[in-house]
Amino acid sequence: MDNGESQIYLDTVLLTVRRQKNIVKTQIIGGDTTVKEYINTSDHIIQAQGALHTFRSGNYPIGDVNTMISILESNFALKVICPYLRLFGIFEIVIEDYEFPQREGFENIQLFNFTAISDEPIQLIEDV
Repeated sequence: MDNGESQIYLDTVLLTVRRQKNIVKTQIIGGDTTVKEYINTSDHIIQAQGALHTFRSGNYPIGDVNTMISILESNFALKVICPYLRLFGIFEIVIEDYEFPQREGFENIQLFNFTAISDEPIQLIEDV
């Protein structure tokens, strides 16, 4: 993940990608079904669960945690390079929420979870 100022490589992360369809349905009086008038897709929803870690017991990964917090606090789209997300055409995400739960007995590991939505850069062209 990259916010333009900081970047971090996440080697211990599991991703889930979900997408809903937007469907406008109209009930027909006297009918048993609805008419589907407009169908399109919404943003992808990405859920990530992972861990930041150091290899030496007793050393908390404070540098990586600070970098991760900085990136997750960004108020704009983050660039992501991930073969799995690329399958869905996802190259940028916007973080919606995150958490850093602690794990008892593991001083060198910090767990994290976040939810994001896909974003596509839009270039506005001014007519001349």
